[in-house]
Parts: sequence; C-alpha cells; structure tokens
Amino acid sequence: MPDAVYREAEQRTLLNVVFTIVKIVGAIGILSLIVAGFILVTRRGQIRWLNAARWTAGFAVIPIATSIATYESRLFGYSTSVQWQTFRFDVVIDFIRTIGLQSGVFFLAVAALDAAFPFGLALLTRQGRLRFGRSAVTTAFTALSILLVARILLQMLASRFPSIASVPSVDASNDVAIVLPGLFAIADGAFIAIVVSGAIALFGLAARSLPHRRWVAPLITILAVFSVELNPGVPAQAAPLMLVSALLLGIVAWIVIRYVAETNLLAYPLAIFMATILLNVFSLLRNHRADLVANGVSELVILGFLLAWIVTPRHERA
Repeated sequence: MPDAVYREAEQRTLLNVVFTIVKIVGAIGILSLIVAGFILVTRRGQIRWLNAARWTAGFAVIPIATSIATYESRLFGYSTSVQWQTFRFDVVIDFIRTIGLQSGVFFLAVAALDAAFPFGLALLTRQGRLRFGRSAVTTAFTALSILLVARILLQMLASRFPSIASVPSVDASNDVAIVLPGLFAIADGAFIAIVVSGAIALFGLAARSLPHRRWVAPLITILAVFSVELNPGVPAQAAPLMLVSALLLGIVAWIVIRYVAETNLLAYPLAIFMATILLNVFSLLRNHRADLVANGVSELVILGFLLAWIVTPRHERA
C-alpha cells in the first residue's frame, strides 16, 4: 500500500476533533447518570454488600483466567527500548490492575442490581423461568432482530453510496492466539451481560428521576447511544453516513427498550449475552482452522442448551 494512502488515513481534521469532544462529553454524561443512579439506589434501600461480594468472588475467575490465557500474546508487544524484566513486570502489574478494575465494576453492578431489583436473582429459579422465561427469550430474539435489521439497512445504504462509506480496519481476533476461545467467550459473555445490565438499570433509574421525563428520558437515551456509536477517526466524506448510523441506532435502541424489552428484567442480560456470543461465533466460523470452527459450534450448542433451560423449566416432583 502506498505511503500516500497511509498518510491520508492518518489525517485528522477539525471535524474529527469535534467528534472526539462529543464522544468524551457523552461518556462523561453516561457515567454521571450511572453514578447518580447508584446514589438513588443506596438511598432507597439497604445494599447487600456480602451477597455482591459472593458473586464477585465466583466471577473473579473469569478475568483471572483471561489474563493467564492472554499472557503469552501480550509478550509479543515487547519493545527493545526497555529491559525484558521491566517489561514483564509491567505486564503483570497491568494484569493485576485489570483484574482489580473488572472485579470492582462487577461488584458494583451486582450490588446495584440487587438493591434496585431485590427479586432479580429469583428470575433464575424454576418459578421465575416458568413465569418470565419464554417472554424473555422472545423479547431477546425480537430486540436482536430489530437491531440486526437496522444494521443491514445501514450496510445497504453504505453499499448504495460507497463514496461516503468508511472502510473498516482489518484486525486479527485474539481468539486465534488462545486455547479454548469458545469457553472464554461464554464466560466473558456472562460477565459482560451482568455488568452492562447493571449499567442500564442505573442509567434508567437516573433518567426516569429527571424532570419532564416523558421527553427527557428518550432524548438522553438516544444521545447516549449516539455518542457511543460515534467514530471520531472517520474520514470527512464518511461523516454524514456515520452520523445517520449513530442516530438511527440510538432511536432503535430507545424503541427496543421502551416498547420491546420494557420491564422484562431477564430479557436484558439474555439479549446482551446472546449478542456477545453470536458475534464471537460469527468471528470463529469465518476461520478455516478446525479448532476455531469447533469452538464456534460448541458456543452455539451451549447457547441452545441455555435457551432451552430458560424456556422449559422442569416441573418439581411431588
């Protein structure tokens, strides 16, 4: 590839700076609402910190195992400008910091969910699955289908006007460098589902507490998704399509939350878990390595068993 192409790709304009500022402001706003929601939860009721600590201790094995599995691949980032022992020490410190941060975020997410919805854990019992299981699976499939249709429409628009479409970067997946990537994807999916569900719950509580919530809550939700979907490094000619894409996804996200998922608490983590797993499965099945394809198929099988477990709870024996 000519050097001129690289220089053109690395060019930054005032528009990119504006997008970066908007994305930072959006991230600060989202984090502020999540913190406000956590404060509201602490004022409303007693937080069971010990229960959250138990869940965190159980799920702490996920970031620990992921750090161990990716240790060798991190060594390939060694730069000769520092000593080898210093580099390895920095890698270990980075792993400890990452594990601590992820465990802390998970702890706060579980504590917030438990305080905001004390009956939330009961949804995984037989009675909870019998009452909400089928509707949760149906809602999760419907929400993902709507988001998929929105993505397809955006891809069709980009194909129709290629001059304003941005070319995605080519990145190699980390799954090719670790053992049993399907197992780690399942664990990471459960971890992400709980953390993101906690963030959504706190964000929703804070948004509903604002004045004039009939129009403020939808506006804040759309703007939040819009800021997350912004790509600050997009070329100038692709900016209009990127803005339309971010705005459309924000509107679709609000429609899904308001009219599809609504108050079905089990649907949120299930939809997030399914989206995480299906994205990883799609990445694995595109490879030609038999072990990666087998991991992708195993993820689909495990996801199928999970959905069957939720939809068809066993009846208690008399």
